[in-house]
Amino acid sequence: MDVDTGYTTENFRIDLKSSGTGPSPATLSSLSISGPQTVTSGESSTYTCTAHYSDGTAPSVSPTWSIDSGTSYASVSSSGRLTASTVTSAKTVTLKAAYGGRSATKNITINPKSTPDTTYTITYKPGTYSRGQ
Repeated sequence: MDVDTGYTTENFRIDLKSSGTGPSPATLSSLSISGPQTVTSGESSTYTCTAHYSDGTAPSVSPTWSIDSGTSYASVSSSGRLTASTVTSAKTVTLKAAYGGRSATKNITINPKSTPDTTYTITYKPGTYSRGQ
């Protein structure tokens, strides 16, 4: 039994070809590191990394952090928290961020803790003193 549904079946083909006019994907141009230029001996600071793309966008990214030079003066966590070692004179470390086949570095000075100036006032009472007084 044939039933007429009112529909016909047609075969057709669609060719999807790139016209070359669509936007090209943005490419990673460079990275930059933000954070303090100096850190005091025994203290910590947090650094962030920004990826700069060819389309002008610049999102914060989570790179692989490392100390490129000066490893005995500081360490860095996977979240970008740099902790300075105890130093007695200023030292320079190079912080490195790597992401998407690119890398950036930032020189950071580790400064020793400053000692506060201490002033002592000595007063004495004039008079004659014997030994043991």
